[in-house]
Amino acid sequence: MLLAETSFPQTGEAENFRNIGEELCLGGKLAFEDYSIVFCEVISDSRCSKGVNCIWAGEAKVKLEFFKGNRSLGTGIFTSAGTSLAEFFDKNNIEISRFSLYPYPDIRRKINPEDYSLFIEISEKVD
Repeated sequence: MLLAETSFPQTGEAENFRNIGEELCLGGKLAFEDYSIVFCEVISDSRCSKGVNCIWAGEAKVKLEFFKGNRSLGTGIFTSAGTSLAEFFDKNNIEISRFSLYPYPDIRRKINPEDYSLFIEISEKVD
């Protein structure tokens, strides 16, 4: 697990962020405080494969489930970083700050669902 705190000055004030990230296999869990995020499945992976020229870069969609303690707070489908998680947590200051699905598609190799992993990082603005 990656845990870091950073400050970014804006208009004379420093804003502090706590970043927590981890690479998860299918079914893996990123835990922080009393919350957790579980990587449930890859819904689709239309990213342009290595070795192919594409007009569109494509996207990967993953399903995540959110918990507080052992209680499920719901599931969501995500395609990218920069997504607020206020809908799932009782905090408005948490968002997905990094989201990378591995392996990257390659025209020479089929990816089995169990071969996927997801690096996810969340940022929490702290006072």
